[in-house]
Amino acid sequence: MAAKIIETVYEIISSKPHSKNNTSEIRVVSWNKYPPVIEKRKMYKKPDEDEVIIGKATGFNLAEFEMLIENADKIKKLLASAPPTDEQIAANS
Repeated sequence: MAAKIIETVYEIISSKPHSKNNTSEIRVVSWNKYPPVIEKRKMYKKPDEDEVIIGKATGFNLAEFEMLIENADKIKKLLASAPPTDEQIAANS
């Protein structure tokens, strides 16, 4: 049996719709006990369900890169955060 993957979202820097019920998010996130990283992902949601399906990570375009530069100080603080503790991981599972 595969180990459960737990995400800890520190902050969603940007969230924009890309189609009906779906968004594209730039966020600072940690997976399991790894240090936080910046990622861009599409989030998919079926119309009649609450569960969100996380898409593959993708690259940044120029406008998104400029937005990251504008928020650099806040992002630096988040990236300097310690990896999540066992208690934080348990709270997110």
